[in-house]
Amino acid sequence: MNTLYPFMHYAAPFALILARVSGVFLFTPMLSGSTMPVQARAMLSLSLAAAVFAFGPETVRDLPKLDLVTYIPLMFSEVLLGASIGLIGGLPLLLIQLAGYLMGYQMGLAIAQTFNPSMESQGDVVGQLLFYMGVSVYVTLGGLDYLFATLLGTYHNVPMGAFTAEMAPIELLLGVVEGGFKMALSVAAPVMGIVTLLMVAMGFIMKTMPQVNVLSIGFSAKILCGMLMLMFTIFVIAEVSTEQILLVLDAVRDWAESLSV
Repeated sequence: MNTLYPFMHYAAPFALILARVSGVFLFTPMLSGSTMPVQARAMLSLSLAAAVFAFGPETVRDLPKLDLVTYIPLMFSEVLLGASIGLIGGLPLLLIQLAGYLMGYQMGLAIAQTFNPSMESQGDVVGQLLFYMGVSVYVTLGGLDYLFATLLGTYHNVPMGAFTAEMAPIELLLGVVEGGFKMALSVAAPVMGIVTLLMVAMGFIMKTMPQVNVLSIGFSAKILCGMLMLMFTIFVIAEVSTEQILLVLDAVRDWAESLSV
């Protein structure tokens, strides 16, 4: 028992470090879905926690003796801090997928549902296309590295268990969602506009030439025109997505650096 006492003394600080690191894996796309096995997520969390424990500030290893009643709220605060960073940092990918859903719905592809293993949910094909494009941009920009660096930086200005629910970034979350919705609408606007004009033209044709059965060709025409417009604007969508991802990552970093307890 005496030989295990030094390890037991550091068990509680290590568990708190692991809780903060594991919080990022709760909501971050590519980390929270079934595409990454549970064993891989567990090993990655343990590896990051071990690195922080070994090379992080001295304050992460020195904790007073805590009883169980005091320890559980500390665990919750650590998970909340990591989850806040992961949730806000991963929102741009969800909003890019929303833009694709708006396009697919206007084109009549809402019934063409596919399973997204990264989010463990159903989505339309256009939304899936833009989601994986966003994932490619996210990885290329080093988005995951950015989130992990932001998380590791919090160990210097937020002591273990000092983060409270009142410090949760509600305003930042609402601002990111608001800006993301504007981005999604602006990205989907060209496709939605061309499909709307096509439907107006079909209505004129139906009224002026009733012998023409526009319903038989209207469905295919919406898909064709929508896909052509998406093809012409795909590079613009990639550029707008890149700007939105960088903007959100910078906002998360600034919020984490502003925390001082």
